[in-house]
Amino acid sequence: MVPQDFGTGCPLYTAIKVFNENDVPNTIPRGLVFIVGSKGQEELAVLSCPCGCGDRLRLNLIKASKPNWSWLIDIDKTVTFCPSINRLTGCKSHFFLTEGRVQWCGRSEIVGL
Repeated sequence: MVPQDFGTGCPLYTAIKVFNENDVPNTIPRGLVFIVGSKGQEELAVLSCPCGCGDRLRLNLIKASKPNWSWLIDIDKTVTFCPSINRLTGCKSHFFLTEGRVQWCGRSEIVGL
């Protein structure tokens, strides 16, 4: 069972490290973020959109490429990304993921809320 953030109804997002994007399952459960790459060479974060639309989100972690996200995995494996994740297409969700918790921006436009 994935821990819940009862303030938002979303699961707490925790990280799983994998070496290759092919190791990421086709269906990603809400609450899991797959960090792709070897230690110190992480390239990508993959997660399902927390709004429940089912879309797969791919975040670039390579500093030399734009846009990119800074990230941190805490001791409890919860994940933080900076800056916010702002989908310009699809469900148009906009949120921060901080210490595993989803913090919505523009909540009224989010699908499923």
